[in-house]
Order: sequence, then structure tokens, then C-alpha cells
Amino acid sequence: MKNIRLIIIILTVCISVVMMVYFTGEYRSKLSYNLVQKGYNYYKVEDYSNAKIYTKLATLLYPSSAVAHFNLGRVYLATGDTQDAIDANLNAIELDNNYKYSHYELGRIYFQYERDYKIAITHYKNAIRIAPRNESYQHALARAYQEDGDVENAITHFQLYLKYAKKGANTHFVRQYLESVGVVAEGAETDTNYLLRQGNYEALESLLSKVLYEREKNEFGYYTKFTELTDKITNIHVPLDLLEDWLDKKPDSHFAHYCLGEYYINQAWHARGSGWSSTVVNKGRDKFTADLKKSARHLKQAINISSANPIAAAAMIQACKGLGCNKSIVEDYFAIAQKADFEAMPAYRKKLDFYYPKWRGDKNFVQARRFVSEVTENASETSRVWWLVVLLHKEITQRVQSDKKVAYFKHPEVWSELYRALENLQSTFPDSHRFTLELAYYANMTDNVTVLNEQLEIIDGIPALKQKWEKMVKI
Repeated sequence: MKNIRLIIIILTVCISVVMMVYFTGEYRSKLSYNLVQKGYNYYKVEDYSNAKIYTKLATLLYPSSAVAHFNLGRVYLATGDTQDAIDANLNAIELDNNYKYSHYELGRIYFQYERDYKIAITHYKNAIRIAPRNESYQHALARAYQEDGDVENAITHFQLYLKYAKKGANTHFVRQYLESVGVVAEGAETDTNYLLRQGNYEALESLLSKVLYEREKNEFGYYTKFTELTDKITNIHVPLDLLEDWLDKKPDSHFAHYCLGEYYINQAWHARGSGWSSTVVNKGRDKFTADLKKSARHLKQAINISSANPIAAAAMIQACKGLGCNKSIVEDYFAIAQKADFEAMPAYRKKLDFYYPKWRGDKNFVQARRFVSEVTENASETSRVWWLVVLLHKEITQRVQSDKKVAYFKHPEVWSELYRALENLQSTFPDSHRFTLELAYYANMTDNVTVLNEQLEIIDGIPALKQKWEKMVKI
């Protein structure tokens, strides 16, 4: 067995050298990403031998990738090689001092494994310097201060955690701690994770119902407030028994079934991984399918109880995407979503995803193009559905090399579609600077000087927007 593994490693190194010599930097970067993703997918199913092979190959193929070194560190830590894990993350930071994940990971290692809270604090603070609104980083730093006996700083960062918490897996425990030191933490009545852990199902459902049926959407057509509330009780870190207890107590609850459906979707996609199908491992694929089937059962029941929630129907389309349902089934749930709210964009987005080649569509995007064309053909200029045009063209060029991508967007028909969509969205939502940045980005790419100058005039007048633009151009 040792000899076989040694042969694999030697072959791996030889292949990497050949790739380094013959493949372009852009191609090596994409290949390295796929190797990292494959390694991470093995890591998630605890197959650390294969995880190490793929991730190590990624570091050899693309040694300047901080992501590859970070993921190698995770594998080392899982196999008990703490010092190697530290070294791998230090390598990542040496390559990119703003690589927040390795700063955070080093903090976690020193906190959880080395029990050196002062060094952990230093690394957590570095992570927060880069991402001050990250809830996990604020919670981790607060815990390190708590263990180090610094109550004042622990309170400060626990409060920041509550302020920024979107997933909110620890809000219940944080509120308990703050209460124990005499600090009143506001917002418990709208903290869905806290309400779920308290077993206060009436208040929880009342809150979800109120926010959902207010139908408040952002410029992209997403129910952001409702999603923020449900994310706290459907993310992969929420104990399943909390949701099952809710359903046991209220078996006819639309929201209990819906949240369990979303929970299993999140679990399924975590098991599968975000990479292309070639990066998915067998164990992950099996769990993906099993969890999506569980999700579909709960979502069907949720919709049977109440079809007035368009987000539940959109989630069902997402489950269908992974399960390979017939197009007619997707059409049925899309119709349910439209009846509940004609401009609920999650349903449009999920249906468009369904038609992409990487899922159930044709390789030339014919079905996806037809769908977007049908949706926008009779759409008013103020409709949010114009964003689908942008999403479609982004997807078409996702795996295209830089020079070919530029040529694609310079095509008169493509530019005309893109410009019309973004101009409509910009006119309808003038306070959303995302559309201004998008329009400037594509105008710059396609050498449309007049349009670019119009957008730069807006961008130059807003310092925060100008900073974002400078980052986009640099990338």
C-alpha cells in the first residue's frame, strides 16, 4: 500500500511539472481550482488520503494559490498534523496577506488546539481587519477574549457578532452569556435562531408570516428580510433536532416544513460541493441526492399547506434541478411561484439555472436563451426580470478565456441586450449602484467610451462607489 501511494505521489509530481511547462497560467489556475474543489469534497466526506493527494497536487500545479495552501492546511489539521496545518496557512498568508480565511484558521488552531488564546486573538484580529462584518470572526474573537479573561472586549465583540449575524448559529448562547454579565442584548424578538431554540414557535411563525407577506423585495427581486430570518434556522450549522422538534409540535406548520426543506437543500449542496460535476465525489453525490429527496418531501407538504409562499416553490425548483425532474414539474412549481408573486425573482433564477448546460439544459444555451427571451419580450422597462439577461450572459462566458470573453461581449447583439437590460434596471433603481458598476464594467470591456464616461461621471461623485470601481478595474 505504501508503495502504491508513493507511485501516485511521484506521478502526481510529474504530471504537475508537465502542466506547469505546457499550460498557460489562466488554464493552470482553473485546473488548480478544480483540484482544490475535488480535494475539499473528499475532505468533507472524511476521505483525507484522497483529499491530500488532490490538494497537494493543486499546490504543486499552482504554488502561488493561497486557496490551495489553505485547503491543504485543513487536511493536515483533520489528520492531526497541527504544525503542518499552521505552516500551510502561513504559506497562504505569505502569498496573500489579506487572505482572511488563513488568518481565521490560524486563530482557530491556536484557540482550539494549542489553547494559546493571545496568539489566537492576534490572528482573529487580522481576519477582522480584512472582514470586520464577518459574524464568525467576531464570534471567534469574542470567545478568545472570553477564555482569556478579558470580559470587556468579549462583550464588545459578542455585541458586534449579534449586529452582523446573518446565519446566527450562536445567537442563543451569546445572548445567554451577555445576560449573565448584566448586558441586555436587544433584538431577541426578531432573532429566529433564538426563538427556535427557545421553542417559541408561535412567535417564530408570526414573525416569518409578517415579513413574508409584506412582500418587501430588493432591486433584484429577492425577499432579503425573509431570507435573513430563515437563513438563521436553515443553515448547515443548525442542529436538525431543533427543526424536527418544531415539526413534531406543529405537524401542519407551513413554515416548519418549508424550513426543513431549505435545511436539506443546504445540506445537499454542501455535500455536493460548488464545483463542476467532475469534482463531485461518490459519497457526496449520494448524500446530495438523499438530502434533496428529503427536501422535496417537506417542500411539497409546505406548498400543500399554503401555496402563497413563492420562495417555497422556488426552493422546489432548486430541488428538482438536482434531482433531474421533468421540465413539466419545474413549470408547475414556477407557475405556483408566479401566482403567489409574479416578480419573485428566486423562481425565475432557479428556473434559469435549471436550463443551464451544467444542469438540465442543452450545451448551446438554447433553452436558457428562449426562457429569458420569453420573459423579457413583454416585460415593462421597470421590471426586475431584466437582470436575467445579465445573469445569462455571465453564465455563458463563465468558462471562456479572457480574450474570447471580450469578443463575446463586443458582439453587437450581445452588447445591445446587455445595455438595454442594465439601462432599464439603472433607471428603475437609481439608488442601486450595482447596475452602474455593471454597466461601466461591460462598457470598459467592450470599448464603449460614451457609455463608460456616463457611468464614470456617476462613480466619481461617490467615494465608496469609486473605490469599488477601482477594485473591479484592477481585477
